[in-house]
Amino acid sequence: MQFPEIKVLIRVTTECNVHCRHCYVRSGSQSKVEIKQTELERIVEELVRHKVYSVCFTGGQPTLIGDRLIDIIRFTSNFRRRYGFPTQIQVTSNAMIGENEKIADYWVSAFIEAGLDRVRLSCDDWHREFIPEAFERRFIAKAIEKNLDVKILRVVNPSERIDENDETNPLEKVFALRPGGRGSNDKFSTGWSNIRHCRIYQSSHNPARITVFIHPTRDIHLCNVGIPMNLSMGKILDDDLDNLLFGKKEGIVGILSREDVEGLSSWIGMDNQILQEKIRKKGRCAVCAELRTLMNPDKVAQVNGT
Repeated sequence: MQFPEIKVLIRVTTECNVHCRHCYVRSGSQSKVEIKQTELERIVEELVRHKVYSVCFTGGQPTLIGDRLIDIIRFTSNFRRRYGFPTQIQVTSNAMIGENEKIADYWVSAFIEAGLDRVRLSCDDWHREFIPEAFERRFIAKAIEKNLDVKILRVVNPSERIDENDETNPLEKVFALRPGGRGSNDKFSTGWSNIRHCRIYQSSHNPARITVFIHPTRDIHLCNVGIPMNLSMGKILDDDLDNLLFGKKEGIVGILSREDVEGLSSWIGMDNQILQEKIRKKGRCAVCAELRTLMNPDKVAQVNGT
């Protein structure tokens, strides 16, 4: 089997220092779940063994685990020097790491010393309800000064339609709004579901790559947008990664990467008119989650001839 390149996002904690109303993680101190450092190291070892091309530490807000974040970046970087993987090490953060000059200098310097390649900085209107734009500018300026790569992650308003997200601009990544935080409501959600875009849809443009999300419980998911925990592919460290992604559940990986929601409905046998009505009422992501719950293990096994 020709395996695709795998990009892994590891949610080191669900804790966050802001409470964005659109955040699908529903982060906050009251829902704090973290991966133990020893497990983080074992996960990195497993990913390196499978020659994963990119590892990104995210949250919640990953810097809230303090020096442990720098330690795991350094640990990952040391493995890369020995074995060549992962080829890219990243951190996703909000702009609180640019709160003042001292904090910005600390994180930029610590990231560089540990071997980090890029900071993916969340900067948009939803984060600016809590974080001044000046924090963003300060951190970016410090990163430029010390030659640390920064990529802006921007979540757009419902009125801004996204037709593609193929990263043609290497300095920015644009996401469709996925409301789901504690402050979300019907009025806030209006309009977002008609944007035909999500990570799974994006993968159909490049089937040679898939994105894997690891929750603090060690559960593996192919989507990190409000996905039910019972749709886990399994727990990393409890089973071989190849088997988790390409073994008995290979049909799930294949159908998601090839055909998105329409492919799911076709596989299950849902009439396209019914599907479109469901999407109109509930939104593409909600329907995707609903369809995935119908993908029982027996059907997956049948598709794979096992």
